[in-house]
Amino acid sequence: MTIETAFTHKTNPDEVLLRDWRRTAPDAYTATAAWPTAHPFYADRLGLHDPLLLSETVRQTLPLLSHGAYGVPFGHHLLWKDFGWELDPAAARADGTPAALQLCSWRPPARPPWPRRTRSRCSSPACTPTS
Repeated sequence: MTIETAFTHKTNPDEVLLRDWRRTAPDAYTATAAWPTAHPFYADRLGLHDPLLLSETVRQTLPLLSHGAYGVPFGHHLLWKDFGWELDPAAARADGTPAALQLCSWRPPARPPWPRRTRSRCSSPACTPTS
């Protein structure tokens, strides 16, 4: 299964890394992703997946959850304020087979009052290999 391109703001379906997602609790979600064995931009180096694949995987969750979980209309601009991550090299090992991973995300409770613009925080603390 592949998530529709519109939900990740990609135009090429081959660039969609996310495969499915589900709500696990109020404002908590799990998404699964698959990293390709070969990619023209995200090349494996020294037996490791390109760490930018993790950045792109997390980036795709922003529009997916914004549109799919929270009903943000397509065409609205989505902005990031902060983004950072750490990756254990053992978790990025590339062995020539597609890598599957699970990304857990949650949004802390909102703190009104907000201006007209909608603000949200989303944390994605864990990326783990799937079986």
